[in-house]
Amino acid sequence: MVENWRYTANLWPKEKRKDGVSFTVHRILASVTDEEERWAAIEDAPFNPRSGARQ
Repeated sequence: MVENWRYTANLWPKEKRKDGVSFTVHRILASVTDEEERWAAIEDAPFNPRSGARQ
């Protein structure tokens, strides 16, 4: 468990983490190997038609 946290934190420098986005989402996006693509992915949340929001 601690290894997962450390792995995710290492791939998401503090200045690149997104406020309001769960650690789980950051962990999932940590699998994106290209850094620029990973950082862009967190800014482009998919649209949820049910809630009418980008989540």
